[in-house]
Amino acid sequence: MGTRLKLTLTLVLLVLLAVGYAAATWVANQRTAAVVVEHTAQALGVTTSLEYASVTLLTGGIRLSGLAADNPTGFDAPQVLLLPQVQGRVRITTLLRPVVEMSSLTLSDMELHLERREGIGNYTLVLDHFIREGRHLGDPHRRFVIETLVVRDAMVHLDLVPRLGPAGRLSVPIHELRLTDIGGAEQGLMLQEVVGVVVRSVLQAVLERVARDIPGAILREFRDQLEQLPEASGSDASRGDVEPLAGTGNLSPPSELR
Repeated sequence: MGTRLKLTLTLVLLVLLAVGYAAATWVANQRTAAVVVEHTAQALGVTTSLEYASVTLLTGGIRLSGLAADNPTGFDAPQVLLLPQVQGRVRITTLLRPVVEMSSLTLSDMELHLERREGIGNYTLVLDHFIREGRHLGDPHRRFVIETLVVRDAMVHLDLVPRLGPAGRLSVPIHELRLTDIGGAEQGLMLQEVVGVVVRSVLQAVLERVARDIPGAILREFRDQLEQLPEASGSDASRGDVEPLAGTGNLSPPSELR
């Protein structure tokens, strides 16, 4: 076989490999986006969208941008949850197993909008859906274990007593919330249950900070629902750093919560 023919065959093989890798990456990106949107929507019971998903097959890197879960009808903020950046790393050897292992997952710049209108909270609707139905809608044969999950630079906006107007609104920044061994004690969690772990951990961190600033009835409602959500099993799970409140004053105790 001549040198020129060998070179040609080598180039053809390299092109085929590059095309194959690009095609596999495109399929992985599309599949990842579809799974994230579907399972988040199932967990929260609201329309969910994602701007961008990128998977690096050789290293197991995952990057998501612009995950948004719409607010239920009747509330002011466009989204109940906005998550601009997600980065993670999957152990490639586990991708085809029933339990997928992730060494890390970082959620950056999350925003939660918690509102109460006409005597009901958007959080009540979302959490009720998760408890009754959302957590059970996933594929029980595809589970996840996450070694370290970090929520970084989150902001939770509270508008729980609308009659007070701007004076009744609070924003709670969370610098960092670090959880470990997600799903490790349960042989993995479905993706919907991972969403539940994140929501529970963030809201618990917020409630610890604002327990004396919101009406007791609302606080009890929150806590009763959070007790029914899955939690991180790691013994060193940390609440992280919750920064001082931004907003005005004490919401408690108004007699009118509507």
